[in-house]
Amino acid sequence: ISPNDQPLLVRKILKSIWFVTTHTNQVRKYRLKSFGRSSNEHRFSQDHGENQGEQINVTDYFREKWNIRLRYPHLPVVELFNPVDKNKSHFLPMELVTVDEWQRSLKPLTTEQRAKVTKKTVVKPGERFGMIRRVIDECRFDQDSYLQKFGIKVHSNDMLKIAARILTPPDIKYKSAKDNQRDVIEKVQIGKWYLNNQFNKTREIRIWALVLVSQKEPDARQVGLARDFASKIPKAMSRYGVRFNSAAIEKSDAAVPDTILARMNELKMLGCEVIIYILNQVGDDIYHVIKYFGNVKLGMVTQCTRFDKLFANNEPRKMDMYIQNLVQKFNAKLGGINQLVSLMRALTSSSPRTDIFMFFGIDCTRTTCSREQPSIAAIIGSKDSTSTQYAGRVVQQYCPKGKISVEIIKDLHIYVRELLHEFSHHNTHLPNKLVFYRAGVDDGSFQKVLDNEVRAIQRACKELYGYNELPKICFTIVKKHHNTRFFTWDKQSNQTHNIQPGTVIDTDIISPNGFDFYLNSHAAIQGTSRPMLYHVLYDDIGFTPDEIQQLTYYLCHTDVRCTKSVSVPAPVHYATLCVSRGLNLDYEGQMSNEQRSFSVSDVGEELLDENVVVTLDDVQTIKINFNPSIENTMWLFGQIDHAFNRTSTTSTTSTTSTSSTSTTPTPTCVPTSVGSVSTLFTTSSGSITSYTCFAYEWASPTAGSDTLAFNFRNDPGLWYLDDVLVYAGAVQMLSNIQVSKLVPFRLGQEQHRIDHVQFFPGQVASNSPHSGIHGVIHGSNGCTDEISQQLIATAGKVYIESFWLKSDSTGSVISWTVTLS
Repeated sequence: ISPNDQPLLVRKILKSIWFVTTHTNQVRKYRLKSFGRSSNEHRFSQDHGENQGEQINVTDYFREKWNIRLRYPHLPVVELFNPVDKNKSHFLPMELVTVDEWQRSLKPLTTEQRAKVTKKTVVKPGERFGMIRRVIDECRFDQDSYLQKFGIKVHSNDMLKIAARILTPPDIKYKSAKDNQRDVIEKVQIGKWYLNNQFNKTREIRIWALVLVSQKEPDARQVGLARDFASKIPKAMSRYGVRFNSAAIEKSDAAVPDTILARMNELKMLGCEVIIYILNQVGDDIYHVIKYFGNVKLGMVTQCTRFDKLFANNEPRKMDMYIQNLVQKFNAKLGGINQLVSLMRALTSSSPRTDIFMFFGIDCTRTTCSREQPSIAAIIGSKDSTSTQYAGRVVQQYCPKGKISVEIIKDLHIYVRELLHEFSHHNTHLPNKLVFYRAGVDDGSFQKVLDNEVRAIQRACKELYGYNELPKICFTIVKKHHNTRFFTWDKQSNQTHNIQPGTVIDTDIISPNGFDFYLNSHAAIQGTSRPMLYHVLYDDIGFTPDEIQQLTYYLCHTDVRCTKSVSVPAPVHYATLCVSRGLNLDYEGQMSNEQRSFSVSDVGEELLDENVVVTLDDVQTIKINFNPSIENTMWLFGQIDHAFNRTSTTSTTSTTSTSSTSTTPTPTCVPTSVGSVSTLFTTSSGSITSYTCFAYEWASPTAGSDTLAFNFRNDPGLWYLDDVLVYAGAVQMLSNIQVSKLVPFRLGQEQHRIDHVQFFPGQVASNSPHSGIHGVIHGSNGCTDEISQQLIATAGKVYIESFWLKSDSTGSVISWTVTLS
């Protein structure tokens, strides 16, 4: 670590710690702000006494004022502050400052600490079964006088025997390794399957880099291992259908944030699409730095591994398995699709022709809130017809200081609406069935979730769907943390085992008034398996118990990173991972400082009263803003939407700096700035007889949903519309007309006069499009036709709108108007 980065690292470790001083004969508590120069060098003006206004250094001040002779005057002073007055700094010698005792650590465990905790808590099913029996025998509940007074009886003779069912696992579809146009089915056996064929969707990578990150220069053994690893990556990629250039750009960097950022920026400018980092240290700090720069700053696809992992898997068989796991992550990061699962087979009452499903996962941490420790909420939504691609939103929620954070997600309707819009952008239509899986909710908060979050989802649908039919919603709580364990007993061996993957328990021990069930969807690698407890809180889709259980089990097989069924449905697993990433992406608090619009003083003193109940109105939120190129992609896996990074026929303009990089598509015609006016274009001339481009730069005056509408009146001939685009930065906000229907454009028209020969209702047609294979064609003789589509707008944000128009008519009675309001 360079000398310049040492204070940064120490400050990061100590920033949430309370420090105390006693040299004034009073105990005073402070927080760390920074470090200064040495006590001999740091000087300040005295503000009282005979020497008021004179300069003095810290060493002399403490000798004269407190009769303290510093032992280490060459060490830096510590800049401290009292939270009551953050603007006032206190510069104190390091030797006079001590760490307050018995402070609770709010920081997450490191990778090594988590591994140790897991090792200590892993108990095999037979051992756990015996532990439970011993506890029951030792407690002697049948002799407890208190339980007897309340009429409570504990049957301690044996565990409860209950009936269970084992669900059928789904078929896993890949592409044949011999013929990638042919599908191959892999069968699931005890929660896992084999990857012997190719991924369903891949892409070509031409430029990639391998970067060694180390605190010191890598030795010859490490360099050799890294090059051997780099040579195996393209071969493995090719085996699974990914076209990967065999030559890599090889670099070596020091484990210094500024160096890592500069190298990543350099590789991005060289056209590098993927960077593989090999880290030569055990801690998570550099990993978090790389992900922050890749996801937030530059929008680069990154994959990290460690030298100790490569050394541990250096045997050929182990290395092949390790690379296979990396390749699955890698293909997902590149926007590929690994395995496919037909989710509709789980739903006997649904039809793939009429039912369009979108799946959501939601998770939220809960902490004792302070300004340094927000709760993190993540909302994940599928965005393609295969339900393998997801987009997400991550939010920091700050409660009044000293209060327990609320579990409810504030402004959920905004994030659900954005994800619904992203779905429509990728599918040219909105879903009519929404399935939510919500983790991180206590039993006592079910009603709050129902009253707030389900209503927020309904509000988002009303705002986006408008007058169209609203989608049906199923909202299910996923409880990971509970004390219920299940065992199977083998009579022949007289041994206790884990329950099998797919085991469902929905009798005897479930709620008599609710719709809940236990589902064990995974095979426990070590220890005792813990099934998830599902509470179906709201369902107007009308799922049967068999359908929701089978659908949930199928979704546990769609995690793109492994060839095993996981313990929870993939959407909620992704949400949990996003929460974890969100905790670490706030590198050195930069995002909070840049985006926060409030301070500690914004929270009223009355909220610090322990008797005051915290509501959503008291919560301050900060949305973590990712680089525009990955904001609406599976940023959790580092995927980039390459549609806006191509240097081919698409005309683009790019703006690059060391702090951020974004790419904004440019219309073929130059946009006209119209401010915030609602009417973009109007004419009564019929001279547009060939396709003409119109583009406008428009600033939304309000937040919420705006409507782009095309209104045409009294056209003697036909008019044509195509390539309707609205860009917010690099994000296309509308669903374009390249399928054989208008949805999600809304068709509104006056009653046509049937006696008119020119009667022709608006429709999508393949004759005379401007580009692609479809365009809109209308005839509006003697009446008004209008098509419109809603989009989500942010107040003050600038949008680029463009479209192509032409008319068959040359008459003067045509009236064309385009509005955005």
